[in-house]
Amino acid sequence: MNSQNNTIIVSCEVFRHEIELIASQMETPPVAYFMEQGLHERPDKLRETIQDFVLEQEARRQDEFTILLGYGLCGQGLTEIHSTKATLVLPRVHDCIPLLLGITQDAASDFSLNGQTYWQTPGWVCYAHSELLRNKEAKYNEYLEKYGEDNAHYLMQEQLGWLKHYQTVRLIRWPQIAEMEVRAEKPSGFFEDEARCFAKEAELPFSECAGSDNYLRALLQGGKNTDLFLHIHPGYTARLTGEGTIVTERLSSNAC
Repeated sequence: MNSQNNTIIVSCEVFRHEIELIASQMETPPVAYFMEQGLHERPDKLRETIQDFVLEQEARRQDEFTILLGYGLCGQGLTEIHSTKATLVLPRVHDCIPLLLGITQDAASDFSLNGQTYWQTPGWVCYAHSELLRNKEAKYNEYLEKYGEDNAHYLMQEQLGWLKHYQTVRLIRWPQIAEMEVRAEKPSGFFEDEARCFAKEAELPFSECAGSDNYLRALLQGGKNTDLFLHIHPGYTARLTGEGTIVTERLSSNAC
């Protein structure tokens, strides 16, 4: 399988299963680099990590090239990202969910119950940090032994308080989910079973939602549709308007 010499993709690890599946079906896929899942929770760290990656890649190359960004704007963590000679291609979405559903940001918002849906995907199952929830009984017993019943109960409430913001757990099921399980050397039904287990431990109802590879496939093919992708040329960066639209603007002169 050949690769596109002038195009690479840097992506959150949450997309690894989907991107590797799509790339395996392409004659000349871009070379893929994956960053740890969870950086979106620290937008400044995400920005620093991706900016360092862009600068490192530019230092290695003399020619112009394209970097595909397997991210949404991610809490504005991708704002201020810029290049000196590479064209950056960023999906016009706020987070990863539209990319996995295969639909636009506006359409995805209708599925999220105003942010009260905890989404599950192969990547979220494998890379998200949910060990505390899955081992909450053992953690409670540890706190009970160390600090007593009242303190143990308080500590667990504090550490699992984020769950109160959600009403449901929903698995995004691609038609190729079984193939992804095979490629990941997981047993049949693994991703659904893990998502159901998460919902049970979170004491939330579980459901599924059909996903599509349309958006991610278009990204790997170069992100040519400017209605779906922002093309950030050297000297420019991305920003979010007051209306929630992702646009480009010229980089300020004092930016590094």
